[in-house]
Amino acid sequence: METNIHTEEHQIEEMRQQIALLKAKLENETIITDKMIRSTIKQKMEKINGNTIFSYIACLFVITFGSAVLYDISHSYLFIIVTIVYMLTCAIATFLIHRNVRKDDVNGDLFTVAQKMKKVKKQYHDWIYFALPTVILWFGWLCWLIYQRNPESTDYYMIIGLVVGGVAGGFIGRKMNKRVINTCDEIINQIEEYTGE
Repeated sequence: METNIHTEEHQIEEMRQQIALLKAKLENETIITDKMIRSTIKQKMEKINGNTIFSYIACLFVITFGSAVLYDISHSYLFIIVTIVYMLTCAIATFLIHRNVRKDDVNGDLFTVAQKMKKVKKQYHDWIYFALPTVILWFGWLCWLIYQRNPESTDYYMIIGLVVGGVAGGFIGRKMNKRVINTCDEIINQIEEYTGE
């Protein structure tokens, strides 16, 4: 009988050790999963911020080099000033939208990160409603200035080239915008799946 009790106690002790070992492995797995998810989110946030750098370079290019070319095309200082103000507005808006996209935030509360990503997504979605009409007005104004410069012999090839360039630029801009929105969706979905919220 005593041997039987001793054997049962031994088996119970072995089971406790196995349970403790299993708990340790599960805790380690949770830590690894958490680290992997946070690392993935950081990479996606870096991808979003990469678009910011491209936008700043494009704005700087238009303000510096573009201004001289636009003056040669339009001969209008007012048009150049409006273009510079518009580019600065775009750069400032981009900065304001992206100031909430900091990869260091991932080390904290993921719910807060998800809320920030929802805000960035909405701002990118809403930005199109400002950018598209203003670009169309700006572009129409440029074509009008080209026509006004010499109505008898308007350079239609230049206007056609501007239209092709404008459509290509619009396509690239929309693609970048959509990529940021999709990346925000991926981050939000990943956080919601992980946290179960």
